[in-house]
Amino acid sequence: MEMKRVVTILLKQQLTVKRLLPTLMFFHLYTLIMMLPFYDLANRYQETYPVSIVTVLFTSQWFVAIAILSAILIFSNLPLQDTFQFWLILKIGHKKWLACQFIYLLIASFIFSVYQVVSILLTFLPVLHFSNHWGRLLPSLAQGRISLPEGAGSTHLRSIILQYYSPYKAFFQTLLLLFLLLILIGGIILVFNKISSNLGNILACGLVIVELFITEAARFWIKFLSPLTWLDFHYIKYEVHSGLLSFPEVLARILFIYALLGLILMCTQKLGGKRK
Repeated sequence: MEMKRVVTILLKQQLTVKRLLPTLMFFHLYTLIMMLPFYDLANRYQETYPVSIVTVLFTSQWFVAIAILSAILIFSNLPLQDTFQFWLILKIGHKKWLACQFIYLLIASFIFSVYQVVSILLTFLPVLHFSNHWGRLLPSLAQGRISLPEGAGSTHLRSIILQYYSPYKAFFQTLLLLFLLLILIGGIILVFNKISSNLGNILACGLVIVELFITEAARFWIKFLSPLTWLDFHYIKYEVHSGLLSFPEVLARILFIYALLGLILMCTQKLGGKRK
């Protein structure tokens, strides 16, 4: 009961309109910029997009970068360490307080991942259909019969991948991975900020830099250095001989990184205890 109350307090304290509005607007405005070329294309051909347009946007490393940077802005103050937090530690103990921070991270990651996806869908709503088929526009773009519109960033789509994914499968896979990777980003910030002030923020931003610039320079193989790659469904195995990780293997890797972060946190806690 104590922990539930503390988590509720943390959510009320952190998820305020004043604190979230600039970050949410930052993400939504970039979504609008990405949407306009696709919107114009749909109007020109009088066609609509499936819900998996969300997945298509996440094939752009720039869109992934904006989505993750938005999360970094929200989680940048983890672990919460104001004077009120000191009082909570005295009230429930350090271990329970830390567990509450992780529960807050899980809930905030879920809320923010759902917000990002819903924000995209609402932006595309006038040119959206909810049937479980790709329609005619995206397959035409994938096959090169229609050129990607100017201003579509670095989004890309291979025609062969449409044979292995239904729109809803692609959509829910992206939503799940976004949720898990936001937890991962928040976990990195929480664990390493606890070791040294802002170290977690630097490492989280480093992942974005790897995704953006090294990927652009070195193309295919370097993408495996950043787990953010997996938000692009082209880099998850869809063909038997592709040499990519399968979706269950990707989930296993993410869980392994979670476990590694937990181990690092335990080690630093023990070392901190010995020093005291």
